[in-house]
Amino acid sequence: MIYRYFIGVCAAAAVLTTGCRDDVPALRAPAQVKLDSVTRQGSFTVDANMAWTATFDAPAQDWCSVDPATGGGFKSTKVTVTAKENPDTVRRTTLTITAGGASAKVTIIQGLGFVAYFSKPPKGTFTVNEVDAGTYFPAFNNIKLETPVPADTDRHILLSVSSPDGQKGVLYDYASPPQVTIRARETSATFAVQGIYAGFGTRDTTTVNVSIVGGSFPPVSFNQTYTLTMVKGAALPPVTPP
Repeated sequence: MIYRYFIGVCAAAAVLTTGCRDDVPALRAPAQVKLDSVTRQGSFTVDANMAWTATFDAPAQDWCSVDPATGGGFKSTKVTVTAKENPDTVRRTTLTITAGGASAKVTIIQGLGFVAYFSKPPKGTFTVNEVDAGTYFPAFNNIKLETPVPADTDRHILLSVSSPDGQKGVLYDYASPPQVTIRARETSATFAVQGIYAGFGTRDTTTVNVSIVGGSFPPVSFNQTYTLTMVKGAALPPVTPP
C-alpha cells in the first residue's frame, strides 16, 4: 500500500517516535483505498502523534462512510471504510485527515470489481438477409460480455432472452439454455444470436432483449440488458442446411 507522509520539522525516520516533539504534527495515511461493488468494505491505518479527525471533502455524498472518524496521538488506528452497493459506475470521494497543522488526503475509489456487464453500449443493430421459410441461413451477431477481474476458475453468466415483437426460431435463434462462460483467467466471452428472418411478412425489424439474470455474478443495473434490433436485409434464394 502506498503511503504519503505529512511531517512538520521532524525527520522522516523519526516520524511518530518519542524523539519527535509532540507539539509538531506528524501524520501518515495511504494515498488511496480501493473497494469493489461486492466487497464494499475495506480498511487502512492512520498513524499520528496527536489527535486527528477525518472529514469528507464532499459532505453531501451518501454512499461512503468511515469508522472511526477521530483518533488519538502516538498510536496506529485502524479505520474501516464502508460503501453502499454500486451497480452503476466507478465512483470516488476524498477523505481529508487532519492532525494539528498536518493533513493527508485519502482517495476512496469504488469500482465494479466482481460483476459482469455488456461491453458494448446497451443498444445495437444487426442486419440479416431474408430467406424463404424453412431454409437455412446462418447470420450471427456476437454480443460481448465482460468482467474487470479474471479468476482461477470458469464463471457462468445466466441470461434471459425475450422479444416483444418476434418469435424464437422464426426471426432469431440462440443457444439454449441461454448462458455464457467466461473461462478461467479470462475477462470476456460472447453470446451468439442467429438471425433467420424467414416468413415474417411485412415486418422489417424485430427487437431482442438479452439480460444478465444470475450465475457466478449477481445481477446489477450497469449494462444489465442489451437491446438488439435486427433489421431485414436483401432477399436470398433458399439455402440447403449442411
